[in-house]
Amino acid sequence: MTEPTASDQLKDQDFDTFRATVLPHLDQLLADNPPPPGQTFDRDKAVHDMYDLVNGRYDIESAEPAAAAELELDSAPNKTGVSECTMWEITVICDVLSVGLQYCGIAGAPAQRAAAQIAGQLNAAQLNGLQLLLQAFRNAQGARATGQAVFNLLSAIWKLTGIRQFLGALETNFAWYNWVIMGTVISAQLAALFLSDGLAFVAEIVIMGAFLTQLGLDVDHMCEACAWD
Repeated sequence: MTEPTASDQLKDQDFDTFRATVLPHLDQLLADNPPPPGQTFDRDKAVHDMYDLVNGRYDIESAEPAAAAELELDSAPNKTGVSECTMWEITVICDVLSVGLQYCGIAGAPAQRAAAQIAGQLNAAQLNGLQLLLQAFRNAQGARATGQAVFNLLSAIWKLTGIRQFLGALETNFAWYNWVIMGTVISAQLAALFLSDGLAFVAEIVIMGAFLTQLGLDVDHMCEACAWD
């Protein structure tokens, strides 16, 4: 595999390039979701906050931590009323979504909550549509092949659900302003990522040893629960 020569990450952009990248996504999001009554929106401040977010200088808190925690109990990997195979499929998808959101600049607990929410909302037909990509993890040998499998699955989930399902998961847990800046960052970053060949994304995953270890354990559980030889 050819080594990437450049990253598609927003955090690698200077401020002016970043602003030009995210503004179309911000304007579209605001057009579809205007501010609540009585609330104003400062676009310049939002762009600066987004820039700080992807560069680790903006701390996002849940709007209602107790409600968010309660929602997590009903999301992956704790869904009730499903088979063990489906539970582990959702768990692996949750792992993949979490690293995808972290790549966008949404780190830590917000990424984990959103990933669990998105994964938990996938229906049986959507899971069936992802099964071949989930099975691809069984044959992935080494960090680079695993990283490519992550990219392929993340891309498929994005095409399957679209930005609306991603934003819906965030909307449940965060204040409207933070939801807008997070949604803008995610849509801009994933749009850039999926227009690329994914090499920069794969290269970053390769160095995430802890993530790959946990993913590998969850993939093994999935293959065993689903009886995939």
